[in-house]
Amino acid sequence: MIVAVEPTVAITVTNSSKYNWHFKNISLVDSFTQEEGGLWVENGIITDKPSANNDYHLVDGKGLLLMPAFIDLHAHFREPGFTYKEDMLSGCNAGAKGGFTAISLMPNTSPVLDKPEFINDLKKKYSDLLPLDIFYTASITEGQEGKKVVDFDNLSPLVWAFSDDGKGVDDPEVFQQALIKARDTNKTLLLHEEVSLAQMPLFSKNICPELWMVKRDLEMNQKIKASLHLTHLSNPQSIKMVDEAHKKSQPVTCDVTPHHLCLNMENFPYKVNPPLVNESTRKSLLELVRQGMVNAIATDHAPHSDEDKEKEAPGINNLELTFATLNNFLIRKGQITLPKLSFLLSLGPARILGISAYSGLLRNGFQADLVVIDPNRKSAMNINSFVSKSHNTPLLDYPLFGWPLLTLKKGEVVYNSGIIN
Repeated sequence: MIVAVEPTVAITVTNSSKYNWHFKNISLVDSFTQEEGGLWVENGIITDKPSANNDYHLVDGKGLLLMPAFIDLHAHFREPGFTYKEDMLSGCNAGAKGGFTAISLMPNTSPVLDKPEFINDLKKKYSDLLPLDIFYTASITEGQEGKKVVDFDNLSPLVWAFSDDGKGVDDPEVFQQALIKARDTNKTLLLHEEVSLAQMPLFSKNICPELWMVKRDLEMNQKIKASLHLTHLSNPQSIKMVDEAHKKSQPVTCDVTPHHLCLNMENFPYKVNPPLVNESTRKSLLELVRQGMVNAIATDHAPHSDEDKEKEAPGINNLELTFATLNNFLIRKGQITLPKLSFLLSLGPARILGISAYSGLLRNGFQADLVVIDPNRKSAMNINSFVSKSHNTPLLDYPLFGWPLLTLKKGEVVYNSGIIN
């Protein structure tokens, strides 16, 4: 499946062979590399020993970046139940356009993905139809109601993690059961760290709900040591607590979103959950990223219809804008480096998903999941630019630098901006 839009930069490609590529005169960037050079792909795999007997697409990429394709730990494709906002195909196409080739989906659909048959129905419906790798999650509790844990044993073969995303698991007894089940099935709990104020002890009401929940969850996991991933953290102290827990041998990781790193509540008064932070807090989050305390950037891609946003539904449509946003607000201002960004968008998430043996780097033998980017291309997304079904973003019509031009999944084109003649 290929998504095409109007061409911007012309690249001459010769000697067509579907999964074989030769990139030359291009800037190679991954977590450990930033250098001008070339890269070969043979049968969908990066190779340092190309065969003289094969034909290759030749891409002369002067002025462009070649990076490992991005991996998203947190997105909402709204299927089943809310396909007027997004569905599996439109979400995958949005991801491919944004340079992503692997995406983890949240289970807060309708019905909630809390039973094996619901996940199997999606897998069966889209068997061999999706251009990207999809990593499913199931809910932690039945119906995401926080009262009873799901059947971990029968769900665990179908998912990489369990999450009640959109809310925390308030009841400590239920959460303890989930920790034990996650540990015993060797699965991760992906946690939305928020607690209702009604559930917080009176003496704790002056602590932000995220911070209170992070502290509780990490303390409860000290002895159990289930694998935890704390998503879209927005409080610097939360990240520091995760880092301390990791140093004490807890298997815990965390991510932040592009919008919490790039936007502030003063200049972009847009409703998201957790809310955007002030400029001082944003800078503190970014400093912790630079220090290596954050394991990934996750989009929290949350498409909504215009009507839903008018009713103040929280969320940003992020997949198509992620790299351009981070490039515009951080890279071009010297706030972080391209290798650091590659780690946060590729290798870091690959490690969390357990696929870093073959994904996330420009390395011999790795899958050719790649994205070609023009870092200097200036463009703005309008309501007609999205391949997503929705366009809810505070950056609508906002000029940004740095856009994906070509995305490959195992050497196959899944997004083409028109650069291939």
